[in-house]
Amino acid sequence: MGARMEKKSYSVKKLDKGVYVIDEYAMNYMYIVIGTEKCLAIDTGTGTGDYKSIVDRIAGDKPYDVVCTHCHVDHCGGIGQFRKIYIHPNDIAPVVAGNGRAGTISVANRRRYSARGFAVNPEGSLPFTLESFQEIDTSTIEFVGVREGDTFDLGNRSLTVYEMPGHSMGCICLLDKANQILFAGDNVSKILILPMDLPHKERVQMWLTGAEKILALRPYYSVIYAGHLCPAPMELFLDQVTLARKILTGEIQQEFLQADEFRGPLYRYGEAYFTLEEENLKTRDYRRILHPDLCE
Repeated sequence: MGARMEKKSYSVKKLDKGVYVIDEYAMNYMYIVIGTEKCLAIDTGTGTGDYKSIVDRIAGDKPYDVVCTHCHVDHCGGIGQFRKIYIHPNDIAPVVAGNGRAGTISVANRRRYSARGFAVNPEGSLPFTLESFQEIDTSTIEFVGVREGDTFDLGNRSLTVYEMPGHSMGCICLLDKANQILFAGDNVSKILILPMDLPHKERVQMWLTGAEKILALRPYYSVIYAGHLCPAPMELFLDQVTLARKILTGEIQQEFLQADEFRGPLYRYGEAYFTLEEENLKTRDYRRILHPDLCE
């Protein structure tokens, strides 16, 4: 018999300037920011493991808050371990819908997204299965709304909330000016999903309005830590802004393209892609990340 494969665990790495990044099996990143008085955990992942124990260990004897950059399953799927969650008011309802049974963090959604982990990790290496996910009782969690201009004061550093709707109606970024860090959630990503039920140009304009505000703050950050890129290249964010502008002027149209798990009508400029078609979300196949020649 062959040797049993050792199960993976969350990967924890200390970055510069008192920040830890937690890699949830190449599915997404969470961040823990350390201050002299408090700590801040940014996003909770998909909820595949004991994330709270990592936050507790890194925070030590310091209190901490937990904030979600938006309502999607790979950012809020682990909230069941915490008693209080900060999130934009527009994104509370999608999380608590059906008391966790029908919202973005439903068991079905967590199982669906975890397909990414099974696709990009060796078979048998993950410490969870599709049966591992349990319903989250959102009635036991206090949700606190955060809006533009709110701050998390950690003692020697503070993080300011900036609204950037588009990927979700309550997407936020967090800016640590003193340490020149922008925590962008999914607002900066290779493939930006804009899934709202609005005409394409309205969705793009909504995102671009927030993006140009963040771009104007460029003197205050030198690195971007995002939900799926750590760090996210500054050039990628600039490509996204250019792509949005060119969609609005009609200079760029959709093409049938393949990028990571998506294969269908996409907008592209440089290294940036936008997907605005619901059909793309239905036909995403995470196996394409490792096997780009995979066809339906």
